[in-house]
Amino acid sequence: MKRLSLLIALSVSLVSAEPVKWGFQAGVGYNFLSLGSSMTSTTESAFSFGFSGGPVAAIPVNPKVDIALGPSLLWDDYGIKQKGGSSTADFRILWLGLGVAPTLHITEDVSIRIGYEWDIPLTGSLKGETGSGIDLKWAPEKASDVGSNTLPIVSMHNILLGLAYNVTPSTALDLQLKFGMRGIVADYNSSGTYNGAASASSNISATQLRLGFANAF
Repeated sequence: MKRLSLLIALSVSLVSAEPVKWGFQAGVGYNFLSLGSSMTSTTESAFSFGFSGGPVAAIPVNPKVDIALGPSLLWDDYGIKQKGGSSTADFRILWLGLGVAPTLHITEDVSIRIGYEWDIPLTGSLKGETGSGIDLKWAPEKASDVGSNTLPIVSMHNILLGLAYNVTPSTALDLQLKFGMRGIVADYNSSGTYNGAASASSNISATQLRLGFANAF
């Protein structure tokens, strides 16, 4: 949270006198999963995808640069399956994403950006083919607060890389790569205190390729 606050404060300090541009963005993406080494002997990734959408504000810095800020709702399905078999399971998670991304306008119609997004898990489930499953919950500080039939997951820090092309003066097509910087499953130390994400060898991380659009109001 502190990292995102610093980025927003820097963004505000750099703004020009130009009016803020408001809009809406949405997209659909494919999730490329990376499974930890302790999981790959028995499991492998399956079809995984996600949707996202939300308002966005573009704050001008100068004629070539603006800073995009905005919240979004994201829904992800991370699929895994039994290696050599047909049994599958799905991590289905609803996130609140808070992002900031400086954008460079290369031409009047083409822009690129690099940014950061913090994804906070709101709710989720892990379900197999039988339909039964367990709840996914944003990891509390104490393991004793996790509850039964629940798997604690972490908030995600992501790096964003994007390319946009204006098809009309108010609408742009957008291609984005989002790199998850850690796995989703939480870890607790021997005293039962939250210890961040579990080790990469026993965790699941994702990189998403998303195709979307942005429309200015």
